Amino acid sequence: MAARSVLAVAFSGVLAPQAVPAADRYPLQIDRQPVVRVLLELSKQTHLQIVGIFPSEPSEGGVLVGPLRGEFTADRALQLLLQDSHLTFVRVNANTVAVMSKPATTTAEVVDDRS
Repeated sequence: MAARSVLAVAFSGVLAPQAVPAADRYPLQIDRQPVVRVLLELSKQTHLQIVGIFPSEPSEGGVLVGPLRGEFTADRALQLLLQDSHLTFVRVNANTVAVMSKPATTTAEVVDDRS
């Protein structure tokens, strides 16, 4: 079994975050870059805390995601940025989003037991 590195990230756009409704829209300017940098930039631009623990493969910076330009809610921005990666997210509260690896999918064998 190949060794997997784990990267832990915790970003905060502000020192003392204020409550931010999930529906607020933000003018975002995020370039295509490693996912860790994208999450840091999204945190800065939205003032949200973004936390996560996930495998950092294929490199320490993770996969490339983005770019994203325009006005989006934080949730929609995360959906778009993470859609082609191995990552997903859940909103913890109005201030915090947790990013994690997508659950492993398994292929179930369908058995037809009709005789």
